[in-house]
Amino acid sequence: MRLPLPLPPLLLLVSILHLKIQLISPRILDTEEIKYVDEADLPAYNLFNLGVSLDDGSSATSSNNAIEAYRSAIALKPDLEEALLNLGVALDRIGDSENAIQAYNKLIDLPNTSPALRASAANNIGHLKHKHSQKNPFLLNECLTWYLLAVSLLPSHVDSLYNLAKTYQELGTTDLALSTYHRVLELEPTHGESLLNLSNLHFAALEHNDSLQYSQTILNNKQLMSPITVEMAFNNRGQLFRSIDQHELALISFQNCYEYSNGNNLASLVNVWVAKRTLSDWNFDESIINTKIDGEVKERWHLINGGQSSSPILSKAQILSTAPSLLPYDSLLLPLTTPKFRKEIALLTSYIYSKNIASSLFGGRTTRKTQKTPSTAINLVYVSYDFRDHPMGHLTRGLVTGHSKNSFIVGCVSYGEDDSSEHRRSFETSSDYFIDGMPKTPASPVNPIATADALISQKPDVIIDLMSHTRGGILQIPNLAKSRDNVLINYLGYPGTSGGSYYDYVMVDKNVVAVETFTEEFTEKAVILPNGYQSNEYNVEVGVCEGDRDLERNCRKGREALFGENGASKNRSNPKIALCNFNTFDKMEEVSFTTWMNVLRRVENSMLFLLRAKDPLGTSIQSNLNLLARSLGISPNRIVFLPRAKHLAHLTRISGCNVMLDTLNYNAHTTMSDFMWAGVPSFSLKGYGRVQGSMASRVAGAFLDSVDDESQTSLKGLEDNVSVSLKTPLGQENLNDRRLKLVMNGMRKEHFDTSLIIKNIEEAYKVVHNFQNHSMHVVIRPGTKGDGLKKPTLTKLIAALHIKDEKAANIAHRFVTAWPEDSDGWHLYGLAEMQRGGLERAEAMITKAVNIETSYGPYWDNLGRVAKELNKPAESFSYFRESLNLSFNPSSAHEMLALVRGNPTDQFNAWNMICDADDTMKQLCEAESNLEFDLDAITEIGGIEEDIAQPLSELLQFRAALESDASRMVRFMKLSCLVKLTGDCRLKLGAALDSAKRGDEAYVQFFAGVTTNYAESTKRSDFKIPASARTLPIVAIYCNEYGQTWWPEWSYSSHERGGLGGSEEAVLFVSRELAKLGYTVIIYNEVMLSEEGVDPGNPCVFWTHWRNYDVHDPPDVFIAWRYHLSLAVAGVGAPDHPAARPRKTFLWLQDAVPTTSYSASMCDSIDGIFVLSKFHTLILPSRCISKGVVTPNGIDIEKYFATGSLGDGENLSQILAYGSAPNRGLERLLEMWPRIYQGLEKQHGIKPVLRVYYGFSKSFIEFGRAGHVVETSKFDGWMENMVHLLHTLPGVEYHGMVDHETLTKGYAEAGFVLYPTSYPETGCVTLMKAMSAGALPITSRYQDSTLPELTGNFDLGPQIPLSLDDEVAWRVTYIESVVDSVAKAVSGDDDVVNMRKLMIGESRERFAWSKVAQLWANEFEHNIKK
Repeated sequence: MRLPLPLPPLLLLVSILHLKIQLISPRILDTEEIKYVDEADLPAYNLFNLGVSLDDGSSATSSNNAIEAYRSAIALKPDLEEALLNLGVALDRIGDSENAIQAYNKLIDLPNTSPALRASAANNIGHLKHKHSQKNPFLLNECLTWYLLAVSLLPSHVDSLYNLAKTYQELGTTDLALSTYHRVLELEPTHGESLLNLSNLHFAALEHNDSLQYSQTILNNKQLMSPITVEMAFNNRGQLFRSIDQHELALISFQNCYEYSNGNNLASLVNVWVAKRTLSDWNFDESIINTKIDGEVKERWHLINGGQSSSPILSKAQILSTAPSLLPYDSLLLPLTTPKFRKEIALLTSYIYSKNIASSLFGGRTTRKTQKTPSTAINLVYVSYDFRDHPMGHLTRGLVTGHSKNSFIVGCVSYGEDDSSEHRRSFETSSDYFIDGMPKTPASPVNPIATADALISQKPDVIIDLMSHTRGGILQIPNLAKSRDNVLINYLGYPGTSGGSYYDYVMVDKNVVAVETFTEEFTEKAVILPNGYQSNEYNVEVGVCEGDRDLERNCRKGREALFGENGASKNRSNPKIALCNFNTFDKMEEVSFTTWMNVLRRVENSMLFLLRAKDPLGTSIQSNLNLLARSLGISPNRIVFLPRAKHLAHLTRISGCNVMLDTLNYNAHTTMSDFMWAGVPSFSLKGYGRVQGSMASRVAGAFLDSVDDESQTSLKGLEDNVSVSLKTPLGQENLNDRRLKLVMNGMRKEHFDTSLIIKNIEEAYKVVHNFQNHSMHVVIRPGTKGDGLKKPTLTKLIAALHIKDEKAANIAHRFVTAWPEDSDGWHLYGLAEMQRGGLERAEAMITKAVNIETSYGPYWDNLGRVAKELNKPAESFSYFRESLNLSFNPSSAHEMLALVRGNPTDQFNAWNMICDADDTMKQLCEAESNLEFDLDAITEIGGIEEDIAQPLSELLQFRAALESDASRMVRFMKLSCLVKLTGDCRLKLGAALDSAKRGDEAYVQFFAGVTTNYAESTKRSDFKIPASARTLPIVAIYCNEYGQTWWPEWSYSSHERGGLGGSEEAVLFVSRELAKLGYTVIIYNEVMLSEEGVDPGNPCVFWTHWRNYDVHDPPDVFIAWRYHLSLAVAGVGAPDHPAARPRKTFLWLQDAVPTTSYSASMCDSIDGIFVLSKFHTLILPSRCISKGVVTPNGIDIEKYFATGSLGDGENLSQILAYGSAPNRGLERLLEMWPRIYQGLEKQHGIKPVLRVYYGFSKSFIEFGRAGHVVETSKFDGWMENMVHLLHTLPGVEYHGMVDHETLTKGYAEAGFVLYPTSYPETGCVTLMKAMSAGALPITSRYQDSTLPELTGNFDLGPQIPLSLDDEVAWRVTYIESVVDSVAKAVSGDDDVVNMRKLMIGESRERFAWSKVAQLWANEFEHNIKK
């Protein structure tokens, strides 16, 4: 909650309005006089002089006698201007405003009158109206008219200019105020009041240097200033230092002021006390303030009740137009004051605005409704400084954003900063209207009148002031918006009365106020809420620590947040005890701090944690408190000042506290709720000393009582209870019980049920809105009590699990603590623990769910999954089987099969169990096993519920994947598609048919699957290329990978995000080179949304998602990348294709893929198949071989391999490189490496280095675990062995995944690239790069690959290619080749040097992408050019 502290009175606008009282002596003939007096006028002047002698202002009698004399003089001489002016002054003094204004008007209307006197008269009318305006903007505008008239009569009239400037200031027209004050200073450079107000204006605009300069000008010219002006300058300077956290300098300024006033300036005395309190310097006799403030209060009531001012300087109106010296917020922190006295302070502070509502002018601004209409939505407006990431923002967001839109229109009026936080945005977006009163011009103050006008325009029904006297609060805004037709409520921010007659209600609950003394504390009528008044937003994600071993993680996090930051011991046998108070230092006082020190003294190993204030204040406070601690016998090392933290982190460290020790006068409110929500036992008094009836000192205790916890009744009892609780086993057990009860009741009790409290508040708004008489208290009856937070918490828990939020476990823990009998809670708790890796805890939690509800299949299913992760296959299988027996669940069956994968007998038995588990499964199994039964005769399988169809289809697909018999694999896949026909199922059926060598059928299913998926997909975005790009022929490269990608979201930036595969790199570079040849190229792949659009490497290349391909807008050239089935998107194999075909269609192959399903009709329908090498052409079936076009991959010569680029390196002979996938020869190389290393070291004294690039990406691991490297069950062991070799073999450096620059530089540093592969490489970009960088290839020359034609005569590997039939002998030859080649190179052999030089030149020419792009363009043919 925001701590209330409005600006002190002497920082408010100077209230002295100059009144030019013209007491003029008789005019006699004199050579220096300009005006001559006729002898006939002397009797009138004599009467005038008599009036002057009587007009001493000492009493009403003297004023009346003077008035009679002035009137007699005017009767003799009606144009006696001096008498008219003084008559107005005297009439004003006795309160006869009407006749005073009449006298001034007569003077203004006189012809040939002195401009100075006429200006004075107009100024005095303005002043008369001004002092009765009560800052009402409509009355102030009338004053403005008279001041402007005065200035027009005499432009150099200083008093009128000053009053004009001050009125501009009060109206919020800052620019006019500034310029007018400067006009005053031009005429009178030491005009003190103008200097003061300029200081104030710059202070409000945060222009501190300018503000300080004007105050200092006054202090430098004390002898020319009035004492009150000098005092105000001292105080202004002090307030400025306070605002920039220079509190020690502020204290000096306030002390200077008090001394200068000889102890008479009460405001400065209060400011000295406030400054000391802020610094935690409690060396101050507060009884002095009490006594003096009591006198000020009595004097103000005397003035309000008709008395006259005793001040020789300030008038009655001037005194009552400023706040009292002690502000309402500060009165809460003064322990000697009573609730009744604080009420009086609030009344006097709000009195400034009290007449705004009563004025007929203001009251006429709105039309009173003739009848309330309950059926109409009520227009609520919340007014606050703190719609942001701030405790008050946290406290109010749930309420403001949680109202029923059917019953309420909700608006917000903000006059505080926009911190651009998520909190601020939620207030803005969830409200029906949001009025931002903070000026957009930098360093401009809030204009309350303009803000109130914007609020009034919304015609609010109920206005809720969330600030009142809280620091930063502007009472004028709700005051101006208040009318007879709306209700104004003081709520939440300030724990006390507003004191304003214009406030109708204060909204509280019966526990935070003392009902029997309510009228002594509050001026408003009460709205009593039934279940608590604080509408806080409680985060169920916050972990709690209640001492249970199961919660060790949360306990550890909280404790580390406290002790870990400060290096404290975490010795389990003698743990530190954390005493915490996270209130602001404003609330702290000496009695509280002394009590805490007493507890530290009594409890061994305890430490006190406080929140550190922002420096330099933080340093001063720490120094003062450490000094006081030493005086009380406590080492400062036991007091820890924590830095500020984000809200969630702050709540986490709260959970690490053993206890919370509260302050006394003004205890914890929002902070207390935070500690209670974290389950931390708190010790607080419900009322303290003379203020025990005060709301500010009752809130924390009331909160504790509301959840059946224990508030304390005496200070001594509090200290004893804390000490005993922390020192004794019984006490610690009691604390643990309190922790558990706090967590449980936090979920069950109404105090934390924000939705219930919002409903109560909404009911209150409805009642006060429809209530005609606001002179009575309102008590809201409690609504129906439900299950507390059970339903919303369960909803949040499920949502957190869906997004795999690790905080789901915290939510689950709270849930099961409150409802331990709920099996769903334990089950979800187990899932949450499973998600964050706590498998043993997950097993324990789900076991509890099973024990509560044994007959619910999904519990058993998830218990099986946990057991599987814990490597308990037998238990896991039994749990899945139990799940299957209770209710047929395809996913359980799927897991059963996965557990026995690779064991034919167990697999057979498990499948039989699955087949027997359900009638539908029996039918499916019988249909599949009867090989004579034609599955194609089945058109549909009925009776399968929609929610089970997809997982059942996937179960059959998995069963198909386990089948070694290709024909049975096809049967399982056909059944899968009969159960749920999807595009993906047809694709997998196509793959099964392909494996069974049924190519034509596979072709049909492949292309039907693609077409189906395309028809069912939705565009990811509204991507369109610009019209200018359409003037060129368009080439579309379609890169859908059908779930097989190794490089998620690959694009032009991939080299900066972990690398890019050779096939993907080919797309990037050939596109840019095609664009240089005059084409627009669109790449359809899985590019991330943020990178969709133009390629930074060429403005004619564009990236978008494959889902955005539009069959109705075909390109000129369509290229299906890697997968022939992508041709279906271009209409190949689809007789009913919905739109025109591209003019040219190509398939671009990158790998040696199966081609059984390359049908004759497909090959006849396309224009060519781009292959990477002559070898690559050989994989094509004979019916398609004529379509083969050799267009090799290339490399980025321009960027990486131009002379002087990264591709030029030392090619150190002893450095060797490997740069391909781990399954393409790395295992063979690592097995040979020890002999290579030994041969070079022992025979030639060379210590070679093998640098291994590429590594084990996430995609590669998934690829391997799918059985594509070794058997699925053996892959993890294989990878573990490979990683072990990479990290233990001598001379091996494992670099893993690297970017292009690093890889290119690595090849340029290497003398050789080793590639003993048996993989059917079709292009091999890695060798192209290595050779272009000067690394000589030593390969396997594997015949079933492109290696022989790619490396040619530059390959130093064995002349006899690798043969898997005689690999042992070949390895010996390969090892010799490596050893001999490295040895020759190290010796400087000319043949090696010349070969490397020749290879670099040829490679950089041969592998350029520009050359590849030209080959493509030749195939496109020029007739497609537009």
